[in-house]
Amino acid sequence: MGSRLVLACGGLLLGLLVSEALVAAVVPAPGGGIHFVARAGSCCLIDPRLLWVFRPGAAGTWESDEFRERTTINSIGMRDREVGPKRPGEFRILAIGDSFTYGHGVQLEESWPKVLEARLAEGARDGRTVSVLNAGQPGYGIDQVFESFRLRRLDLAPDLVVVGLHSTDVTDDADKPLFDLQDGRLVQVDARRNWVWIQASTLDRLPASLRASKLLRLVLSSLRAVPWLRGPGPRDPGALHAWQRDKAVAEMAELLDLGRARGFRVVVVLMPSDWAQRDPGWQPFGDLPGRIRALGLPVLDLFRGIDDGGDSLRLFFPKDKHLTAEGNRVLADRVAEFLVEQRATEFPSRGPRDGRAAIAPGARGERPPTNRSAGG
Repeated sequence: MGSRLVLACGGLLLGLLVSEALVAAVVPAPGGGIHFVARAGSCCLIDPRLLWVFRPGAAGTWESDEFRERTTINSIGMRDREVGPKRPGEFRILAIGDSFTYGHGVQLEESWPKVLEARLAEGARDGRTVSVLNAGQPGYGIDQVFESFRLRRLDLAPDLVVVGLHSTDVTDDADKPLFDLQDGRLVQVDARRNWVWIQASTLDRLPASLRASKLLRLVLSSLRAVPWLRGPGPRDPGALHAWQRDKAVAEMAELLDLGRARGFRVVVVLMPSDWAQRDPGWQPFGDLPGRIRALGLPVLDLFRGIDDGGDSLRLFFPKDKHLTAEGNRVLADRVAEFLVEQRATEFPSRGPRDGRAAIAPGARGERPPTNRSAGG
């Protein structure tokens, strides 16, 4: 019996070694389907509620043939300076979103939230100060942007929250859901059953020698294609994108209610897309801007471009597709103009001293019905 077990184990080991050699010889990039968080553990920590967050104090450089981005993460997991208690007379804006808000490809001071801070500071009056904090997180979808704010950023006491929505919130990020919709209401799903979590947590537990296995990385890459690891959304792409839009509306409604309770305003900015300018027929947002406006939230729609007087494509890195430093500057200028137009940078009327404000009866009105049909 013992000899048979030894032979079986030996055969299994030999099979694994042969498979490892075959994968190495035949598959060009066996880890191509592994999420960047699982590949780059030094930048991030896996999180059972948000899938991942920045590692406090992390620092590094992202280089390509188009840019060299230096990044330092502060003690609360944001790409920003250290954040202290709000000062008397400070008007605090919090920018939340994905890599377009974070400023992928540019330095922190070149990211649009920090350029916006400089622009608004120029017009500050009566001795007050304006600060804009950058809470952008590369790779986040709208579920993570919304939930990260609720769980981790409320204690920053913003006066204004600027939500950066990107087309990937409707399309590419649909396979990393934190919520489902039931009767138009958000219902939390277990993020630990998602392919990103399984990839990252598996690699995190293994020794470096096994993490380098091309066979293992091929197996982990394949998890992205497993339907039940991509969340509860519809499988049809059109219906899936409609489901994402419906969730975004529900999340913006929740954010609006939270702002009314805690005394901050909310503004939504649709981030520019180079692809939208190349293909005028591409409409991933569909009716989303109108539905968000119907909630009572101001929406600045820059999806089709941010430079009315020229070619907006020049403001993107040609390969990477994120905004250059000049693109971030132009975007910040447009956002600054919009905030002034909306009078969004004026201190809101506060309720009790803790910053909470009562919601006036009937102030919110009825929510638009949830639409789960496939559409534009």
